[in-house]
Amino acid sequence: MFAGRVRRRAIMALSALAGACGLVFAFALPALAAGPYHETSGSYAIGAPNLGPGQIVKEVSLPGRTIDCSTDGTFHQMTRCVLQITAGGGNTCIQDVNHNAVVGPCSGVSGIEWGLNQSDGHIRFVNVSESASSNHDLSGFNNGTQFKIQAEGNGSFQRFDP
Repeated sequence: MFAGRVRRRAIMALSALAGACGLVFAFALPALAAGPYHETSGSYAIGAPNLGPGQIVKEVSLPGRTIDCSTDGTFHQMTRCVLQITAGGGNTCIQDVNHNAVVGPCSGVSGIEWGLNQSDGHIRFVNVSESASSNHDLSGFNNGTQFKIQAEGNGSFQRFDP
């Protein structure tokens, strides 16, 4: 009888521990896979026809450029990262310069850090340097032009999927 009670308590303790571990994993942020990203409701992907410094990042036909999100902490409860264009050899990222998305270096400049908002099942790229008081997102217009960094909810295409 004593052995049965100990066994039941051990099973209950292990079940509680397993449940607690499950909660930890259930609330972990999902990793953002590298890949081309396209507008959720639009017809274009994120691209850069030329990878030289200062060249525009624009809406291109699918599939677009492969982009890797190199994480670097958090920003307003979002994963913070740089958006690295993998074809650029490791030092080519998407940068905000005067509310325009351009190709830039991956370190040593402002405008290259982005918060990843995945709260609605899609991805919003929120620019850290533009978002001190309100969110400013990578924004397309579904017409093949340059991406801009604009306030959330302004009518542009600001949600992306891999």
